[in-house]
Amino acid sequence: KTTQQSVSNKSKQIVLPFWCNIVAWFLVLASVLVSGLFLVFYAMDWGRDKSQEWLAAFFLSTFQSVLIIQPLKVLAIGLVISVIMRKDYDAMKMDLVRVRYHSNARKREVFKYLHELEEEEKNDELLKKARKTTVDLILSLILLVLLYCICYGNLDPVTYNLHKSIKIHLGVDKLSMVSTFDKYYEYLRTTLITALYSSDLPQLVNNLSQSQESSFISDLAGYRLSRVTVRQLRIRPVDVHRLAPPGGVHFSEEVRDTGCYRPGWRELRVCNYSETQSALELAFVDLPAKLTDSIDYWGRLKLYSGGGFTAVLPNGANRTMELLTELQRFNWLDNYTRLAIVEMDLFYPSVNLFTSVLLSLELQPFGGSLSNSELYSTRLYRYIGAAGLFALVSEILTALLCLIMISRVVLSIKEQGRAYFSSAWAWLGLAMHACLVSCAVCYGLRTGATIASLNQLRNAKLLSTNLRYVMLVNQQFFYFLGAATFLLQVSFINIVRFSRGLHHLQGTVKKSLAELTSFIPVFLIVFFAFTLLHHLLLGCLEEPYRSVLDSIITNFSAMLGKFDMQYVSRNGLLAKLAFLLYVSFIMYIVLNAFIAIINESYETVREEAETSPSEEDFQLLDQILANLRSLMTWKRSRGEEYLEKEEYEEWLRAAENMEVRLQRLVRECCDNS
Repeated sequence: KTTQQSVSNKSKQIVLPFWCNIVAWFLVLASVLVSGLFLVFYAMDWGRDKSQEWLAAFFLSTFQSVLIIQPLKVLAIGLVISVIMRKDYDAMKMDLVRVRYHSNARKREVFKYLHELEEEEKNDELLKKARKTTVDLILSLILLVLLYCICYGNLDPVTYNLHKSIKIHLGVDKLSMVSTFDKYYEYLRTTLITALYSSDLPQLVNNLSQSQESSFISDLAGYRLSRVTVRQLRIRPVDVHRLAPPGGVHFSEEVRDTGCYRPGWRELRVCNYSETQSALELAFVDLPAKLTDSIDYWGRLKLYSGGGFTAVLPNGANRTMELLTELQRFNWLDNYTRLAIVEMDLFYPSVNLFTSVLLSLELQPFGGSLSNSELYSTRLYRYIGAAGLFALVSEILTALLCLIMISRVVLSIKEQGRAYFSSAWAWLGLAMHACLVSCAVCYGLRTGATIASLNQLRNAKLLSTNLRYVMLVNQQFFYFLGAATFLLQVSFINIVRFSRGLHHLQGTVKKSLAELTSFIPVFLIVFFAFTLLHHLLLGCLEEPYRSVLDSIITNFSAMLGKFDMQYVSRNGLLAKLAFLLYVSFIMYIVLNAFIAIINESYETVREEAETSPSEEDFQLLDQILANLRSLMTWKRSRGEEYLEKEEYEEWLRAAENMEVRLQRLVRECCDNS
């Protein structure tokens, strides 16, 4: 037997019987099931509060062990083992060690001092770039996981069902059928007030105080945090009489009524606000947005500013009915009203969700109305229970990781200077970090606004605050968070250029940009020409073409194959011919030209060698993969690798020489015999 065969025989392992796998899996499943059973029994015995405290303590101890205790243990044990079990060559003077390695320049094995090889590796630009790319890739992957945890940890799956239930309870579908002031008052009395105020509560709330009892809505699941307000924006009567017949002027800031009147829109009086004023007197006073804690509202027709004439509904169904009767008697809503908004804040403790509700009715000068509803929900008490603790840990780790990544970007800009901004991927990374910084700013604003709003809700008297600003900042936070997550995922496409099989995709995009710069202006000219034509023909007849923006969206959907032909077929021959010409030109000429440009660029990239990426990119990918594999295994020093290779080769040569000597000795013995 040869030496290699003898070594392989020694390395054979003992194979266990087949039934050992069955026993092992049985033990694993039994331990999981028994542990889960004991958890359920303990949770039933402890109750909800104690179980949540135990979960919080478990997660906290787990993170403490994983992030602090275990790394310190590994470092301490590794230090002890390295001191006790080090080999003899660890104490050698490595500057005098010569090793044999394969030289790519000479294409053969040569000898060199070990310190010279290590110095070359330190100065190798490819290895430096590979290490930096590897670190950036790992940090980006960790950041992506943390952003997913934050995104999906704050999006409650019951939010959609909650909003649907609130709309049904408040009768939003009935609001869409309101077309006159009398019907609007009827909706407020018979539907909205009945849903928001409940005078006959069951025995389960008999132990509550009168103020607490009156804050429940009629379904006994929601809780009114503040007073319900009905706010209106109107135009000045003097502008109406000067410019058009009564009620015939559209709303704008130039014609907005900002005066203060006595009930019944009688003579003007001095605008002042005091808490001693009655709700009826206050309803005829134009209040600024800061005092009503309202923000701008984008309706179906235009943008409306905050503030306005506000009617604060009292707590209690009977008093609210009396106030609405007085408002209707004094013609609070009339032909000069252009917008009526109902605002309220609800809290659902069973799911820990705060909901801001806005129900709007836009009144048009020629009669009729447009209704709309906006509901926003979020958790203002975010860090409650085990899930809240997990969200807090994720946010803290994300903040620390963002600081590390931003500091690395700053160092790269300092080293490379203006050359750093020459890459499109660098600009993509800067945009991603800008979104993350915006998230941090919105997070701070949201926290401060939440604390201030909750304190004002507790201490409010007549004009109570609402959570619209908090919901707006929260919405902006998730917008920036979603944009950062999207840009971070797009940045991983940059790895495609390192792949030998997919590098031509990047070359195709670069090659086709030159021809697409000439194609896109032609496409836009043709597209907008047909869009304006369809808007002129169908803008007064069909809702999808009522504005230029709606016409652009409709024509773009038609270009993708999503369109209802009834919009065109029922509006005469000219509309049919215009749409047929649009579909024929866009689908059969413009889109085919676009596909032809992409195909030609793809074929050119595959044929031309100069458009292929350099071999350095491929070597960089190999080095990145090697670095990632080294993280999964015990990393040895370069000197240890070289010396162990030398020892193994020396032992192999000695074994071969021994075998040759034995064969020669056997032949000599045979010859002598």
